[in-house]
Amino acid sequence: MSDRLTNNMLKGLRRLEEEMDYDDHHKGGTANFILKNKLGPGVGDKTISDLLVLGLIERGPSRWYDEIGYRITEAGRQAVVASYRR
Repeated sequence: MSDRLTNNMLKGLRRLEEEMDYDDHHKGGTANFILKNKLGPGVGDKTISDLLVLGLIERGPSRWYDEIGYRITEAGRQAVVASYRR
């Protein structure tokens, strides 16, 4: 895997950041893990696996569903910010 993030990886990070910020702000204010289906097309198992390995996202239980979801890490947020600078 390259150190450079793919378009799908960046798309997944950005979408996860949006969903997480919305969910945390509007639905109770506590950290929730976002389900994979909220990340949109192009963000599949391979992309999620790569983001987990790089430490840009973390996995945990969804507060609303009996499923595993994902949250962006601080390193993931920094990667999103850096992507806008290119």
